[in-house]
Amino acid sequence: MRSGKNRNREYVMLGIVVAAVAVWQFVFIYFYPDSDTDAYAHFIIARDLVRNPYNFSLHWVWLPLFHYIDALFVSAGFGMQAVRIMNVVVWTAVPVLVYVYLSRKSAERMIPLTAGIITAVFPLGILMGSTAQPEPLFTLLILLYVFLFEEKKYILSSLILSFACLMRYEAWAVLAFTFIYILISYYKARADKSVHYEFKASLNILLPVLLISVWVVLRYLSDGHWFAFLHGTVKFANDALDGSDAVRGGFFNTLYDIIFYPVYVPFLFTGILVLLIPFGIKKFFSENRFLGYCSAGILLFITASWVTKSNLGLNRHFTSLIPLYSIMIAYGINGVIRKSESFIERRRMGQAGGFIVTVKTVSAVVSLVMAFYIIMWLYIWQKDNNKYFDGRFKASSFISTLQNNTVILNNDPMIEVFSGLDYRRFEHYWMTDSAETISYINGRLPELNELIVVKNSVNPFFSQGNGELLFETLKDEKSGEKIRIYRFKKH
Repeated sequence: MRSGKNRNREYVMLGIVVAAVAVWQFVFIYFYPDSDTDAYAHFIIARDLVRNPYNFSLHWVWLPLFHYIDALFVSAGFGMQAVRIMNVVVWTAVPVLVYVYLSRKSAERMIPLTAGIITAVFPLGILMGSTAQPEPLFTLLILLYVFLFEEKKYILSSLILSFACLMRYEAWAVLAFTFIYILISYYKARADKSVHYEFKASLNILLPVLLISVWVVLRYLSDGHWFAFLHGTVKFANDALDGSDAVRGGFFNTLYDIIFYPVYVPFLFTGILVLLIPFGIKKFFSENRFLGYCSAGILLFITASWVTKSNLGLNRHFTSLIPLYSIMIAYGINGVIRKSESFIERRRMGQAGGFIVTVKTVSAVVSLVMAFYIIMWLYIWQKDNNKYFDGRFKASSFISTLQNNTVILNNDPMIEVFSGLDYRRFEHYWMTDSAETISYINGRLPELNELIVVKNSVNPFFSQGNGELLFETLKDEKSGEKIRIYRFKKH
């Protein structure tokens, strides 16, 4: 086991890495907008909740907890940047918790520190830690839940899992696999009288199920039919992906979708390091069985959702698995070093010198691979960020020049956030190219006298109405859409 002196040294090393990552994230937040479009949608929902907290349909296809956290920032007068800063702080806690979690169970000196550092510098984690998305907080909650459950602090762990179950659907899979784990533990205890089963562990099932049930009933009362949010999730993903699924795409498409999250995404961000996982997988599962159960639930859930095209197959869905893969890679690195040590002993080589050379070589290779992927991905994200928001920046700048208090009808969350205007000036209505949209606008004019409308579409739909075109952007190269801003006045 590690001495107190060694552990303090490891804390300092990990702290330096975590601090360096946090500095980059703060710099990125200062100079660049949030790169994830859904982050803006979450924040706009939070703004709407401040005005109408009991309209549960506002949450659309998402679970509610993160929206209410965002709403606290809105109520306190903060913008979306404050949520991004919160997530930097949240993400710094993840690698530290990984280190603490492993330090309590692994006798191998290098595994906790290696896992903590890989978690800290995992490129996808660096990016997600700079967004206003729920993934960083969700990842911390799941990791904290595993830690507390294994420490037998079941009241706290059940509360943490309950919070997670109201934040992202992956937690429902964790709940299901926790039930399986508890059930197996119960029957093992019955078969082996020396094994003690604690019934308090069942709190980790009962409390989350109770809160999920309350949420389902509240949504039914608001939506008018059961599980509208789940049906909406599937429909949105299917529509966005043209209704295709992997099974209809043939054998190779199905195979690709099955390995997408377990293999392809981690390889995308860590390269050959994922190939080291098999060298430590047996030891990993023997020491981290419950973490394996919970992570398997998440992995199975996001994989099944992608295969059936019930989600969009986004890389960020992998975020909550970053600690798992970082830990497994650390065990794999340790396994390679131990096998090399065994080989050196069998060959009767200079054991101490040969072992030190092996450790240094493996450490150098791991460091170079991670450095390459960090630099590559940070460059890609910075480059993409520079060109992605140009049209929305121009539209929001134009809106911000409208000095009066005219109400703005808009359903593009990024334009609203970028404008910096008081959110109470904005109204949200799902504007389709239909007569219903014109009818809605005409219905609002008698009360407002004037209305600014922001519309993102291929064709200038409002030319058939009486709207005056004030501004339009250049055509987007991918979608062919333009952002157009109109003024409607009362007759």
